[in-house]
Amino acid sequence: MKQLLAVSIVLLYFLSFSCVDDSERPGREVIVSLPETLSAVPVMELSGRTKGGVKIRTDLYGDHTMAMARLIRGESDILVTGFDYGLSHYSGGGDIVHILTFVWGTSSLVARDPGLMRLEDFSGKRIIVPFKGSPLDVQLDAMLEKSGLAGRVQTGYAVPQQAVPMLLSGLAEGICVPEPLASMVVVRFDCRRVCSLHDRWKAAMGKTSYTPMVSLFSKREFAAKNGRLLNGLIADIDDVIRHLPEKRGKKAFIESYAKRFSVDPDIFEEAFEHTFFLVPKNGASAEYISSYLEAAGYKDRAGFDFYYAYE
Repeated sequence: MKQLLAVSIVLLYFLSFSCVDDSERPGREVIVSLPETLSAVPVMELSGRTKGGVKIRTDLYGDHTMAMARLIRGESDILVTGFDYGLSHYSGGGDIVHILTFVWGTSSLVARDPGLMRLEDFSGKRIIVPFKGSPLDVQLDAMLEKSGLAGRVQTGYAVPQQAVPMLLSGLAEGICVPEPLASMVVVRFDCRRVCSLHDRWKAAMGKTSYTPMVSLFSKREFAAKNGRLLNGLIADIDDVIRHLPEKRGKKAFIESYAKRFSVDPDIFEEAFEHTFFLVPKNGASAEYISSYLEAAGYKDRAGFDFYYAYE
């Protein structure tokens, strides 16, 4: 009886997202706030599109904290930000909903020594991650533990821009950095990509294991009233991921975004190829995320009310 009641409550919660829908009120404009980063490219591609009479407007931001504050104040409707940041806000009592994770890998372990070909080769070596408790720190710790390397690899901390000179000067044997920085180091400084962290995570944790990195969030009320709009937005992001850059022409796509991000085209192409974009089927996101949080040893866990159930 208790199990039946629990299931009924969950179903009622998800049904509430589609009972009242404000998606197709004509003349509306929905503001999607996003960082000007490579990971946000699939959402950038939607700027100016119209869904059911609703125009999608993208606003760029440089500070994640301020962008979250704008979302909470109702100055934007949807926020693109790091999964961990959104989860932390939710766990602290924030009134937000996880709409979609569409980036599941964006960082690599890079080394200068050609003899360092696997994570196992770093026994007795030093690897730099951005800061203690960062997603890359958490993932690296879990992978070292799973690989029997806990206590045998030293972890150091530095922001990515400082980590690069530390690698080049020999102060560290490896660095975990995001794109496009990882590709810049590989292409310009004769370094090697030991592994993409999401590939190594899957190898260590299982083929169906994923690392949520960049997600869409909204306030709960917005999600409840805009089901058709959000479902359409998710479908469009999926379409962009599946067909870019071929739809616009690969060369034109690469040159356009290389100029936008002020990087050389060969670096952008390498970086884009090593960013893992994916729109999971409905229900799979929650499964992937729950498995990740458990495997990585997160204290913060997401309840069923954290997830928007898209179609």
